[in-house]
Amino acid sequence: MDDGQLVQEQQRLMDQQDSHLDILAASISRQHLLANDIGGELESQVGLIESLEEEVDNTHNRLGRARQKLDRVARGVGGNLSTMVIGLLILILLVLIVIFKT
Repeated sequence: MDDGQLVQEQQRLMDQQDSHLDILAASISRQHLLANDIGGELESQVGLIESLEEEVDNTHNRLGRARQKLDRVARGVGGNLSTMVIGLLILILLVLIVIFKT
């Protein structure tokens, strides 16, 4: 190989390397854009999850308050029910006494 051919071969190799580097740069650029898109999507998902978490906490608190109210009502009904049963039994007893006395 003479000097001219050697220079041409080196130029051809550098052109190939430049072409490969251009392809690599384009690929890296696409990866960068994709990473930015994924980052934006993750940020929006985090926002949605945080708002959902707040709503779940609010719902949990409301359900806790409703459960407490239901427990109070159930205790009240339980006490009233036993009072009503006792009153009904006394009434039946009085009716039976009146029936058997006469």
